[in-house]
Amino acid sequence: GGELSGEKLLDGGRFELGTRLSVYDWVDPAREGRDATSFGYVLAAGFRPIDESRVRVEWEHSMNELVGQRFRLLGLVDVLVVR
Repeated sequence: GGELSGEKLLDGGRFELGTRLSVYDWVDPAREGRDATSFGYVLAAGFRPIDESRVRVEWEHSMNELVGQRFRLLGLVDVLVVR
């Protein structure tokens, strides 16, 4: 399997858009019937209110024959702390 990702910075890096696509083929010879092909994607948007911080939201959707559809919404806050 593998992944392909990309990111686009806007307004000098103040805003960001990102995406990731993935496809993996799983084979388990010890457990018959557990083989699956997984597909997934992530869509992301971020904002840097100041240089030392970033706020980002990611929407993730993954799917395969074993677990069906899975969704996740993730919020991230990064802050640079300097001593």
